[in-house]
Amino acid sequence: MTELEIRALAAADAGEFSDMLLENGGAYSQYFRPFSFEREAVFDMLTQSQRDRYWGAYCQGALAGFFMLRGFDAGYERPSYGVLIRESRAGLGLASLALRFALSWCRVQGVAAVMLKVHPENSVARRIYERAGFRETGVCETSGQTIMERRFSWGEKE
Repeated sequence: MTELEIRALAAADAGEFSDMLLENGGAYSQYFRPFSFEREAVFDMLTQSQRDRYWGAYCQGALAGFFMLRGFDAGYERPSYGVLIRESRAGLGLASLALRFALSWCRVQGVAAVMLKVHPENSVARRIYERAGFRETGVCETSGQTIMERRFSWGEKE
């Protein structure tokens, strides 16, 4: 049986995290570049984060993907969500699990809304986000990506 674990990423995970990000280059993650994937930059990001959150999804102890809510440290009340699953682990439902986890975390924390950007050609991700209640709010002028938002209501149930 394969074990599945979700846990906060720490400085000690920077090497494995960076390696996974760099390994997923090319067409698979061509539109996902929220920060530098270099080891030192990833280490700095993980050690300097105060309110931003970075989680890893682990299968059998190996990093299968990560997801994040960031922007809190920059003063935003509405965080930006991002996810990347290792190509060899794609299609197992980890991206959907990560999204459900992040949205539940936001509800527990009293966060009013979450935003994300998705490439117009990424129809699989867009369907996942729409099913989770995200709605299109615009287009990013710099990247051309679709901006989507999920708002929460007090007392809202899944």
